[in-house]
Amino acid sequence: MNNPIQDQKWRDLTVEGVLTISLPENAEIGFDDDQTLIKVRLNDAAESEILIGVFPLPDSQTVDPQILLNRLTYFMEECVKVSSHVSYDDVQDLENDEIAVFQSVAMLPNNRWWIARVYGQLGSPEFMLVHWNGNDDVLRSIVIRILFSIDPSMAFHENG
Repeated sequence: MNNPIQDQKWRDLTVEGVLTISLPENAEIGFDDDQTLIKVRLNDAAESEILIGVFPLPDSQTVDPQILLNRLTYFMEECVKVSSHVSYDDVQDLENDEIAVFQSVAMLPNNRWWIARVYGQLGSPEFMLVHWNGNDDVLRSIVIRILFSIDPSMAFHENG
């Protein structure tokens, strides 16, 4: 059976000073109203979005694995308000071992998911947060591929 989402063409895109990412050809990329978040509209049936932002760490902290994991846990528990049915994992899918990556996956009602990743270069005063929520079909056919394509090295170049 043909899947129009999986069968579509993909393109590599660079958001200067932030990241490179691989997206489906029909995905749209832009910024929120105050230009602080990158919004990737997937143009799936639900028109879900991946949101990407680079944020300073509080209290003059610098990135280490525990601080990144703490930021991810804070985001899921305090911002998303999900604390049960969440897994947290150290992700090793980047070639640059100076950038730490943690991912959380939350199972929501009605076959929906919330996935968040934090990226940070060790010693940097900033971290990148990437998150998406949507249905199982989009997760399996698009979102996983996008997440594995992200290279956030440019966001931390000045700090590394």
